[in-house]
Amino acid sequence: MKKPDYPLEALRAGMQGTAVLSVHISAAGAASRVTVYRSSGHPLLDAAALQSVQQFQFTPARMDGVARASWARIPIRFAIDSPMALPCPSTWLPWCQAGGTTHPR
Repeated sequence: MKKPDYPLEALRAGMQGTAVLSVHISAAGAASRVTVYRSSGHPLLDAAALQSVQQFQFTPARMDGVARASWARIPIRFAIDSPMALPCPSTWLPWCQAGGTTHPR
C-alpha cells in the first residue's frame, strides 16, 4: 500500500490530523466503497486519504476458507514530522519550486 501524498497546500498551511475511513473491502480485496468515518478536521487531508485508500489492495476476510466482503476502519495520519510530509527531496527541488505536489507523476 502506498502512503497517501501529503497535499502541498496542507503542508504549507501546517495542517495535520488523522482521517479515519470506513472501507468496504470486496471479496476480491478491492476498496469498493470508502467514506470518511471521522474527519481529520481538514477537507484537503480527508480528500487525500480517500483518494489513496481507494487505490489500496486488501487481503479480504475469510470465513470457512472463502473470501468474504467486509468493512474496516482505516486511520490515515497526516503529521508534518512524518516521512510523507517531505515535499521536496533535493533531487526534485527545481520541480517542487515550480509548484509540484509531493512527487512527480
